[in-house]
Amino acid sequence: MRLQRILILLGVLTLPAAVFAAPQTPVIGGEHFVKHPIYDTEQGNIPAINFHVPESWRVDSKVVWHYGWTENPLEVSIRAENPANTEAYFLFPLLVCDSMDLAPNLRQYVKNPAKQGERLGMGAINLAPRPPLQALEMIVQQVRGQQPNFHWIGQQYFPNLARDLSLDSWPGDTGIAIKIGYTLNNQPVEEAFYAVYYLSKSKNMGGQAGYLYQTTWGLRQVQSFRAPAGTLGKRMTVFAAIAKSVLPTPQWTERANAVNAQLTAAANRKRQQGEEQLRMAQEIDRETRQNLAAFDKTVDAQIQANRASGSYSAPSTRNSPWDGADKNIREEDTTIDPGSPTGTSQHSFMQTYHWTNGFGDYRNSNDPNYNPNESENGNWQLMTTVE
Repeated sequence: MRLQRILILLGVLTLPAAVFAAPQTPVIGGEHFVKHPIYDTEQGNIPAINFHVPESWRVDSKVVWHYGWTENPLEVSIRAENPANTEAYFLFPLLVCDSMDLAPNLRQYVKNPAKQGERLGMGAINLAPRPPLQALEMIVQQVRGQQPNFHWIGQQYFPNLARDLSLDSWPGDTGIAIKIGYTLNNQPVEEAFYAVYYLSKSKNMGGQAGYLYQTTWGLRQVQSFRAPAGTLGKRMTVFAAIAKSVLPTPQWTERANAVNAQLTAAANRKRQQGEEQLRMAQEIDRETRQNLAAFDKTVDAQIQANRASGSYSAPSTRNSPWDGADKNIREEDTTIDPGSPTGTSQHSFMQTYHWTNGFGDYRNSNDPNYNPNESENGNWQLMTTVE
């Protein structure tokens, strides 16, 4: 896929931390924003996540627990749409994939090995690792590939995206973005997806019997912004404001951590009993749902124990985790660069004309008459922007 100009999501707006804390309705990009809480119906219907959208937009959001999936027990999704046109914001669930590599002498002991793409008993998907952009392409293809006139527009790497979004560091963190186009309601639209890719590999777990390696990989913070073709950039302040406002509540974060701890403990007990993975997951889910009252008491006890030990402190909601993205994420032009080992280079879209001397030096300008050959040494060439 050729690198082309792509709207890079969050780099166009810096919001003060208190903008959504004010009692009055904030106005951003000409839209009046209102708060939408997402309730966790399985944990006492407590507010799990708060986010803000324009008051006229329709919202569908949910929190779903899979108590048997100890590797990926929680799914959170958001869909917010503008009823006046095709504008929409989407938050997709975390993607967790596992891949096992066994020594040949151990493979004979594996009964009914999982197929590629099949969900494993503990919730992860059995899938060999894919490179970051291919991983996001897979998700985009799944959720949008059947749309009429679907086509790829651009892609980009952002190695420091997790840090810029103030996310906890995971092994192999790599930020990525993809822009696509398609037809919706007989109108051309564009949609920009981005995510943080991660990948970790275990050490030899097979001992003297033979090697056993496990690779866990996937995507987190998968989100997208959609708008009528040609208008995505003009509405980026609205989309960025929605993304910046998505924050878990301290009460729910504390409870979710305690639930995860209890599910992990239950899985460890089952594992010590030598139970097969799928049956173990099914039993954990069934036992948890049959005894929700007792499970809630156990979770409450876990929360109190965490507080007493000082091992947990509720996160502050004063600063959005999206605020750090504004420093380093910018819209860019991709140019054909004869001096770059990749054949292309990126430059700020705020300048129209991009020159290079073929040795990694650049001059950018908005003046159509500017020519660095008239004032500087070297052979300067005007680069072509990839449209």
